[in-house]
Amino acid sequence: NIPDSLLQSLRVHKKMSSSSPALTEKEVENVFVQLSLAFRNDSYTLETRLRLAERERNCTEENIEKELDDFKTVAMEKSLFSLWQHPEEREAYQKLQDTIAVLCRLTTRLSSRAEMVGAVRQE
Repeated sequence: NIPDSLLQSLRVHKKMSSSSPALTEKEVENVFVQLSLAFRNDSYTLETRLRLAERERNCTEENIEKELDDFKTVAMEKSLFSLWQHPEEREAYQKLQDTIAVLCRLTTRLSSRAEMVGAVRQE
């Protein structure tokens, strides 16, 4: 995206008054060169920004998966289940297992939705 301020400084912004003097041939060439460079630079930085965003997303997803796996490992420890003798405790343990399963599914959906939002913002 080329900023409006650049377009205004080059006197080619669509909001510029039609009463402003027309650009000379040399000014048109200069504007073309500057805009061409700006588009090329934007295209180059876009690739870099996309790679960086993808790397950050992958790192975040890996960290979330690791945290959830660690939490599941601790929460689902079989030796813990044997300590819970009362039906209320076993029910709470079952609810914890269900909640962890839901949490895993929701993190996957959240990651997918975040990627969609990022793609929309990029457009």
